[in-house]
Amino acid sequence: MNSQPVHACLPIRRRRVHAFSGFDPRGAAHDHHLARTEALRAQPSGARLEVGPRLPDGPQCHTWSVQCQPADPGAAAVHTTQVRMGWDDLVRAHWRKTPSQWLRTTVRVYAALVREVGLWRLYRLHPPALLTALWPLCGGPGGAWLLRICDFLWQLGRAEVPALERRRADWVEQILHRQQADPVEEVILVGHSVGALLAVSTAAALLADPRWQAVQGGRRTGLVTLGACYAGLTLRRGAGAQQFRQALVALCRTPGLDWLDVTARIDPMCVDQAHPLAGTAEGDAGSDRPVRRSARFFQMYASAHWQAIRRDKQRAHSLYLMTPDHAGNFDLHDLLYGPRPFAQHLGHPHPPP
Repeated sequence: MNSQPVHACLPIRRRRVHAFSGFDPRGAAHDHHLARTEALRAQPSGARLEVGPRLPDGPQCHTWSVQCQPADPGAAAVHTTQVRMGWDDLVRAHWRKTPSQWLRTTVRVYAALVREVGLWRLYRLHPPALLTALWPLCGGPGGAWLLRICDFLWQLGRAEVPALERRRADWVEQILHRQQADPVEEVILVGHSVGALLAVSTAAALLADPRWQAVQGGRRTGLVTLGACYAGLTLRRGAGAQQFRQALVALCRTPGLDWLDVTARIDPMCVDQAHPLAGTAEGDAGSDRPVRRSARFFQMYASAHWQAIRRDKQRAHSLYLMTPDHAGNFDLHDLLYGPRPFAQHLGHPHPPP
C-alpha cells in the first residue's frame, strides 16, 4: 500500500518562491523586467505565463504574481507569488571603488587565492575555475565585475559583512511569517550565482527553526541553486567560510528538504556537476543531497543563437534564468511555476519520507 499522503501527487495550485539574485547592483525593476521578458517567450512546456506588476512588500522586498496556464487545456491555472529577497543595496555599498581601493582589492584577492585556496588545488578541482579566477588579471570582459565578486566572497569568508547577517535573519522571519499568515502548498527558495550561497545559508537557518517545522506541518521545503560559485567561499579560511560549510553539511542531512543544484559546462562561475563541498575536508557530507543536474544548454538553442551565447560568458552564466529555444533537461519556469510538485522534478514520483 502507498503510504504517501494523497496531496503528494496532486498538481500544485498555489506556490511561493523566494528568489535571491546574484551580486548585482541593479534592483528589483531589472529582475521584474527579465521575468516579464522571458515569460512572453514561447515556453518549451507549452504553458502560458503571465507576470503581474511589481509591488514593494516590506523592507528591501518586492513581490509579483506569476500565473501559469499549463498546456493541457483541462488543467487548472497555477498561481505563484514571487518574493524577491532584496540585497542589491548591500551590493551597491561594495560596488564603487577608487583607484587605490581597486589596487588593494586586487592584492588581497590574489594573495588569498594563493595562500588560502591554492592555485594547484583549484586546478585539480576544476581546471576552468583557475582560468576564471585569473580572468580579471587578463583584462577579460566582465573582469571588473568578477573581481568585485571575489572580493565580496573574501569578506564573507571572514564574516566581515555584518549587514548581510542581519538581512539573513530578517529573511528567515519574513519567510516564516508569510507562510504562517498565508499557507501555500509549496515554498521554494531559489538563488542564482552568489545569491545561491545566500539561499543556502537562509535555508539552513530556516529549516533549523522549530517554528518553521511547526508551520509546515509535514510539507517539504524546496531549494534550487543555480550556477552557484561554492568554491569561492568553501575553499577559504575564516569564520564565515566555516559557518557556510557547516550550513551545507546541515542541509545535506536535513529531512524535509528537496534540493536541486543546477550547473552547466559553459558556465565559468561554477564547478559543473560537483558536490557543493567538493575539495573541502567535509567532502560530500555523506549524503545524496543535493540532486545535481548539469543543464545541457547546448541542446536547447538554435545553432546561430548558441554560437552567440558561447562568445558571451556573462550571458552564459545567466542562462538558468532564461527561456530556451527548445525543451531540454532543465526548465526553470516549469520548475517554479508549473503544476508538478517540486519533488517530482528531482526524479521522485512522490516526496521521499
